Amino acid sequence: MIEDDDDVRDFTPVEACEEIVANYPSKPDVFHDQNDRCYYTPAKDEVHMVKPEKFISDEEYYSTFFHELVHSTGHKRRLAREGVTGLNFFGSHEYSKEELVAELGSTYLCAIAGIDRSSVIQNSASYIKSWSSKLADNEDWIVWAGSRSAKACDHILGTEFVAK
Repeated sequence: MIEDDDDVRDFTPVEACEEIVANYPSKPDVFHDQNDRCYYTPAKDEVHMVKPEKFISDEEYYSTFFHELVHSTGHKRRLAREGVTGLNFFGSHEYSKEELVAELGSTYLCAIAGIDRSSVIQNSASYIKSWSSKLADNEDWIVWAGSRSAKACDHILGTEFVAK
């Protein structure tokens, strides 16, 4: 993020990303009220973001925004994931798994929207690697997180699959 308030850049909304956000059914309240961090608060069902102009690029903004929206799908009114509904402290096993779900989901949504992730892929890979080290004892964590992030994306996109 850009740290100097005088050094903001022009933000150009990406139509496909904006459409994903606009069509998210029963989405949480979203506030662009932060200076240096973005987060989801399950107790209030709110996403708090830094203003888009403060991100290094539009891609970084949407990558982060999608990450927080994926967290919101874990709310008890949506998919009720343990990493969101439980009392999990920073760095715990469940918290780590939830971070992986959110980062993988963000990657999926960025790909679906067609935005160029090449400028943010290093940050995403480093982020995933930092959390994956917490889960070294769980050999199937990537499958676990991948399936939950796919369900989160389906929820955000309003996609329903019927088993045949």
